[in-house]
Amino acid sequence: LLEEEKSILDDRKANAAKIKTEVEAWINTIPMRMQRIIKWKIFDGLTWLEVACKLGQKATENSVKKEFERFLKNN
Repeated sequence: LLEEEKSILDDRKANAAKIKTEVEAWINTIPMRMQRIIKWKIFDGLTWLEVACKLGQKATENSVKKEFERFLKNN
């Protein structure tokens, strides 16, 4: 049983590595602004307000969230 569990864990690790590579490749194809939004929101765990502040310009918490939602819906 222990060897079988190790095999399952190895398969899951390999699958996770494959998904990570695919996500990294996909992120490199999208606009830089959206890359930043995804990085800050998803990977860094910032709030929408914090993401908006980092973007600067006239970005607001709601505008950034809507931009993100529209992007995901269309991609």
